[in-house]
Amino acid sequence: MENSQKYGAFSMHLLMKEKVDQPSINEVVKIVKDHLGELEVVTKEGLISLAILNYTVEFETGRIPVQVLFSECENWDANSLDIRMKNQMWNCSSEEKEKIFRECKYQIIANDTFAMTLHPHNRATLLMSYLNALMEIFPQCEAVLFLPSYKMMMADKIRNCETPIKDRFIDFCINIRFFSVENTNNMIVDTLGMNTLLLPDIQYYFHEMNHQWAVAHAYSLCKHLFNNGSVLKNGATTSGFSNKGFDTELYWKCIEESSLLVPKRPVINIDTGNYAISNRSSK
Repeated sequence: MENSQKYGAFSMHLLMKEKVDQPSINEVVKIVKDHLGELEVVTKEGLISLAILNYTVEFETGRIPVQVLFSECENWDANSLDIRMKNQMWNCSSEEKEKIFRECKYQIIANDTFAMTLHPHNRATLLMSYLNALMEIFPQCEAVLFLPSYKMMMADKIRNCETPIKDRFIDFCINIRFFSVENTNNMIVDTLGMNTLLLPDIQYYFHEMNHQWAVAHAYSLCKHLFNNGSVLKNGATTSGFSNKGFDTELYWKCIEESSLLVPKRPVINIDTGNYAISNRSSK
């Protein structure tokens, strides 16, 4: 994992057991058009690139369409992922992860370009619609690894998902990580992936609190930021969490800062009151 995160970065790695041939451009165009509307082919061999005419952004020279791309099938080695990344893939069972890491030897890398400044809802819809198209183009795909969050989803879960397209980005692409700090009772929960949408990630550094409270709180705040923008300003408060769920009698303070853990990125640190670790040197 890189030590710092590029704002707006995103890619989807479609993992395969066998190397697959690149489909015909006519087949690709038909399927992508079904999911994303009118398009123009930019490149039709090697790195396939399609301009999506329903999604445009403003440049100095005028408005241009964003593009979606995917690579040729190439080698993939699960050993390129360190144990910390693998341990944070909570959406897959141990058996599922072991099977993917053992059997998948190839990947196709897909991403978008020129899309960073789209409204978060529009970019999320673009990416998740493109993901649906890729699932149809490549039925051989076993799982998808999303970067920069390093969250992995089994392909069958993606294909069978009934959540509205726009709302899938949080569920598929945002990883909520949990770490116990060695030789202490301290814990860290953070999110990874919100910066793709130019929104802050969330972070909690605490002790003597059920870490699932922080996980549930983080998931809810991610949805809140997604729906309302960067509304958690420095010094603002949010309802806390307890064994009753969201607790309006608790007020947790929001603090803008740099993340404790890599990749280094802007986060909203949530001060959990009596549970918070105020002395960062004890980490």
